[in-house]
Amino acid sequence: MYQSILEDLYQRYYQGSGDTSSVTSSFWHDFGGRHAVTIEDGQWKAMGFGIGHFVADTWGNAIRHFPETLLSKQLLAKHQCATRLSEIAYTLARLSGRRFVFDCAKQVLAVNEIRKGLAVSMTDPHPFRKRDVRVVCVIGDGYGYCTSILKRLDPELTVISVNLGRSLFFDVLHSKKCLTEERPAIMTAMGGREDILGAHTLIFLEAENYQYLSGLPVDLFINITSMQEMEPGVVDNYFRYMRESSADKVHFYCCNRLEKRLPDSTLVNFHDYPWNNSTVLMDELCAWHQRYPSSGIPVWRKFDGPHQHRFVRLK
Repeated sequence: MYQSILEDLYQRYYQGSGDTSSVTSSFWHDFGGRHAVTIEDGQWKAMGFGIGHFVADTWGNAIRHFPETLLSKQLLAKHQCATRLSEIAYTLARLSGRRFVFDCAKQVLAVNEIRKGLAVSMTDPHPFRKRDVRVVCVIGDGYGYCTSILKRLDPELTVISVNLGRSLFFDVLHSKKCLTEERPAIMTAMGGREDILGAHTLIFLEAENYQYLSGLPVDLFINITSMQEMEPGVVDNYFRYMRESSADKVHFYCCNRLEKRLPDSTLVNFHDYPWNNSTVLMDELCAWHQRYPSSGIPVWRKFDGPHQHRFVRLK
């Protein structure tokens, strides 16, 4: 199933015309075109650009990036990350063939913050379902890492992973490495969405078709540092589709830059997102996302701007 999805995405986004949709911001017009994907002797060779800091797990990188790995792991301890969650995160990094660096840590800490907000117990074999969270949508995952964490924590959880088609290829490819037992599907039409949800617990959706989210019974939406790279109108639409969820309660965790200017000079502002009358459960500058560890000098470096994270109930 993974292979057929990969072949389809490869044919349409890497061998096709390369045309982009109205969902593609000026940021992704630039960065998305830098992804490199080929197939050699039946094996995929893929190098992403702008979808996260992926450090291949080689002996050279183990030495070169040792400080970054050590400090990233220390962040989990500092912010009281659940032991079970940390262990899953380290295992998934290894299965993905990557070093555990800040790009991994930020996603683990976001999931940890969500589980605190929902009072999710890590001792339960199905922690999210125990709190009536059955369907989660990850918007803009990087290398399928957040999706894989959620599925490893709660295997019966249904996760919908949304990304631009060229980037979605990487989510599928790395989910294949981490979630080998899954029978994934890709949502390609409005019709039959309920059948897909009934038959699969791992579903991929091209952001070019993000309107398919409307009306689905999604309990929890997650976005970690990718709405800041979307046009404001696209962000507005995502909020509309989230609010149209047929779930009884809809939660949204969002961590993004307070302000970011896209290549075409569009200014994206966190506080301008259509939060409207959301019930705010947590809202503050993200404690672990103001600076990041590196393997150079200085060891700690500031991001280009402050990051806010907010956890809300939309309905």
